[in-house]
Amino acid sequence: MMDFNNFPVILVADDDPALRQTIELMLAEQGMAAHYAEDGQSAYDQALILQPDLILLDVMMPEMNGFQVCRKLREHADTQEVPIVMVTALDDRASRIKGIEAGADDFLTKPVDLLELKARVNTILRLNRYKKLQKERAQFKWAVEQAGEGYLLLDQKDHILYANPKARSYLDLTLEQELSNQVSFLKITEKQFTRYPGYLWENWRKPSKQPRYLMIPETSANRAFWLEVDVFPGPDEDPVSVVSLHNVSAAVNAEQDFKKFHYLISHKLNTPLNAVYGVVELMNVSAGEMSPEKMSELAQLALIGAERLRTDVQEILTYLRASASAPKGENFKLVHITAIASEISKELHLKPAVVRIAAAAHNRSISFSKIAFELILMELFENSRKFHPRHDPKINLIISKIDEELVSIKVIDDGLHLSVEQRAAIVEPYQQADTQRSRETEGFGLGIPMVVTILQSIGGRLNIYNSPDGPGLIVEMLVPAGVGPVY
Repeated sequence: MMDFNNFPVILVADDDPALRQTIELMLAEQGMAAHYAEDGQSAYDQALILQPDLILLDVMMPEMNGFQVCRKLREHADTQEVPIVMVTALDDRASRIKGIEAGADDFLTKPVDLLELKARVNTILRLNRYKKLQKERAQFKWAVEQAGEGYLLLDQKDHILYANPKARSYLDLTLEQELSNQVSFLKITEKQFTRYPGYLWENWRKPSKQPRYLMIPETSANRAFWLEVDVFPGPDEDPVSVVSLHNVSAAVNAEQDFKKFHYLISHKLNTPLNAVYGVVELMNVSAGEMSPEKMSELAQLALIGAERLRTDVQEILTYLRASASAPKGENFKLVHITAIASEISKELHLKPAVVRIAAAAHNRSISFSKIAFELILMELFENSRKFHPRHDPKINLIISKIDEELVSIKVIDDGLHLSVEQRAAIVEPYQQADTQRSRETEGFGLGIPMVVTILQSIGGRLNIYNSPDGPGLIVEMLVPAGVGPVY
């Protein structure tokens, strides 16, 4: 079914039935919605109600002639810009000047030539649409010039036609570049931003329920910077799209901080807290039956646990203060990973992880804080244990240099293979690869998403794929190589 609401609305004001029939045939062929008036007063009244795209106005009509109607329409705010073509049998210079003075845009002489009428109508409608679009763009620019968010107008080739001051600031775009209309939005953003998630940017102009982001990775001085990007395509007659850039850095970083803090608490504090609680509870229940020597021994154990708890709390607080949970900001040598892996294996009661560091990476460092790396490795080792058929995985770490700027750290176990869908699911928050198993294990499925979050914030990334040499997964972290001081 046709949607007549989208067709141009033409008001034909003429008391000649034959002419109205001729015009009606032409308009029907053009797919235009026509309305008719037989006298000047009804033409004026209908024009105010319909707000037509074009008025074909006969000069000689009862009650009010065409000149009078045209003058009144031009005086009214709602119709002063509607195109008016006067149709007249008066083919003299004085009548045309009178029509121009009344506000007419064009003239047709009776008898009306159908081809001329068709050409005039189409030309005027096209010019009127362009005029409206220009006006709407001007209104848009005025509205967003002082807006707190970034707004852009892009043509079909992604060239920036307009950018408000906030968008120019976000994109480091000069006014000269904007006015050239030759700067590609995609090209200028790829120089400074990471597009996340990548698959949503393959057809980025298509509507998506998931948000698209432009992200600048975290540095030692600044938190990660996140822009949420929304695209609003224009109507068919206007190939220009509106793009909004919404700064969501505070919200995204706060969410990431919460996830990281959740894991810091669970991994770093539970063990010493449980030890202290168990000893104190035993002392409380059996205090009357214990010798002073035994009480002293238990007190020493509680003190050791409390000291470890205090140390862990201080480490967490130091980490949080350093750069508001930022994992970047210090470098540590790759050779230290051997000791970290050994400590985590022992804490989780796993077989010692085998660490192999390629010669080219042996003296390298990564741009990562030690506590953030411990957090990630703890999560990956714990996942290997949790989802291993016997909860006793054999874990290997392979560390190699990709290039001068990137290091690869692979965590390989001998557990389960996952399908493509399962590997995609486990990187999303609150999803687990095996829904049946997830009902039997603790946690909310935040582990791998937390790892992804930390890596993204420093410009790294995570790849998960099945081991080609047998059962198990390979979780590969691509981490920026360290620069500056090494710890």
